[in-house]
Amino acid sequence: MRLYLIRHAEVEPRYHRVFGGRIDMDLSETGLAQAERLGEWFAPIALDRLYTSPMQRAAKTARAIARRKGLEPQTLDILRETDFGAWTGLGWKEIESRFGRSPYEWLEALCAGEIPDAEPAQALLARARDALDALWRDGTGQSAVAAVAHGGTIRAMLAALFDLPLARLAEFGVDYAGVTLIERRGGRPALRLLNWTPWKPPTA
Repeated sequence: MRLYLIRHAEVEPRYHRVFGGRIDMDLSETGLAQAERLGEWFAPIALDRLYTSPMQRAAKTARAIARRKGLEPQTLDILRETDFGAWTGLGWKEIESRFGRSPYEWLEALCAGEIPDAEPAQALLARARDALDALWRDGTGQSAVAAVAHGGTIRAMLAALFDLPLARLAEFGVDYAGVTLIERRGGRPALRLLNWTPWKPPTA
């Protein structure tokens, strides 16, 4: 069975370098184009089911794929982004000035319980495991499932799948409209593709 984990496309500019979390932001014009390119990339790929976070940035990305696959995206609430608590809506420079933390250390801070009122790391991991159970459910050996989610959620799912410390997943790229492919054979997951971004031009 194949599982495609897809991060939503780029969000509207006012939320760039902002800890958006549970803010239900829209896609930017660039994000809409990225989503369309994702849909084109998935057009020849077999998919049996397509799931999405309820947040509109994920749902709009999923619809661009769904239009080319003849699928109706199924909303799965546990795919939503993590709650950044007191960091929600703050820009990177504000995080440094108010909390004395580099924004690049957000996952370490979350795991250390240093983000006030945020979703605890263990709760995020538990939710990620529940999401994986739901995505694998009813799958067969040849089936393929896709889920459009968020950077924090996808990192948590990868940590749960491969029994990795969640804080270390900050080192994994999970770009806008990036695709990660997991195959499961004999009950064991295998990473086949990490953070593929079909919307980016090929580099020399």
